[in-house]
Amino acid sequence: MKAFIWLFFLTVSLTVLSCSDEVSIAEISVDLSGVDTLYITAIDTIGVEFGQEATVFAFPVACGYTPDGNIAVLDARKITFQIFDPAGEELMLIGQSGQGPGEYQMPLALAILGDGFVVSDLAGSKMIRFNSDGSLRDEINDFGMMPPSLIAGTTGENYLALHVTVNFDAEDGPQAEMVFAAFGDSSEPEVVYESYLLDMDGGTLTAPTQHCAGGIDGEVILAEQSDSLFMLASFSATGEEIFRISDEWNRIPLTEEELAEDQLAFSIVMSEEGTTLDTSREPRTDEYRTIIEGVGVDDQGRIWVQMGDELETYFRIYSAHGELQAVAFPDESIADRADYSISPYGSLAYDPDPDDWPKIYLLGVSEQ
Repeated sequence: MKAFIWLFFLTVSLTVLSCSDEVSIAEISVDLSGVDTLYITAIDTIGVEFGQEATVFAFPVACGYTPDGNIAVLDARKITFQIFDPAGEELMLIGQSGQGPGEYQMPLALAILGDGFVVSDLAGSKMIRFNSDGSLRDEINDFGMMPPSLIAGTTGENYLALHVTVNFDAEDGPQAEMVFAAFGDSSEPEVVYESYLLDMDGGTLTAPTQHCAGGIDGEVILAEQSDSLFMLASFSATGEEIFRISDEWNRIPLTEEELAEDQLAFSIVMSEEGTTLDTSREPRTDEYRTIIEGVGVDDQGRIWVQMGDELETYFRIYSAHGELQAVAFPDESIADRADYSISPYGSLAYDPDPDDWPKIYLLGVSEQ
């Protein structure tokens, strides 16, 4: 059987700046007038270089706090979905590698719900739903060409997903549509928040990268990853738009040092021998900074927008109605350009490709 390869490019910096190279808060061109300033620090970590196998991570692609205060970690290279307590003790291994019910070949995305979990298995072409005790609830395998690979949890039973569908029988040729929706027991959306046609020039599908998150009262957040647009929108659980911020930004060229850095790429290879994950470093193809790199909602209902327009990561924090309330800066205890998981249940960070070894950062926030 011929092997099929998918390539995904992640904006993971392969060079962690030393303390002497970091840009100080005073040098960041963020207007701090009228808003609070918060500081983020790592109060503990989970993950070791050598030792107990359960806490040796290989390529974590998603993590987050669970409603009961434990920590879920999805590792694409180990092909594991684990639950830890905050002290780093493994409590549960959910599912396993394989092709049977409740098994996954290449888990790439995780949604933590109020009553369980959803894992997107791209290689297995299915969404797997687990109960909060780790037992299998069901599988959904009729999403078409591939299941959603960008999903987010809510405090309820539904999960959020950005899903691309392709209609090959359209009158004017193949037609692709991006749907941002809440899904439940099937591949049919429960609530559609946004949908639009995508460009399929010459058979190549072009889709904008977006981020989504669920809030404490059922609200839904959508942010676009762009080098020239700041777009942040909020919807009620039933689909009414609460607010939308859409501001054009001047493109910010990458520095010579940033352009010289490689970017991390990983490929999924499926064959009769099984499914494997390979990582490689590729020359950068982008020329400008990404304005928004992530979004989350905390336990106060505040919307945290991870910014990429500066050399140093920082967050803009908005109220549930779209007013800028604060900015937040991670300190040197957290890997530069780490990915963040901010949810009503707690805040974590993780770095799939660090200089030393992968780890999960348990975060604290202060006004020091």
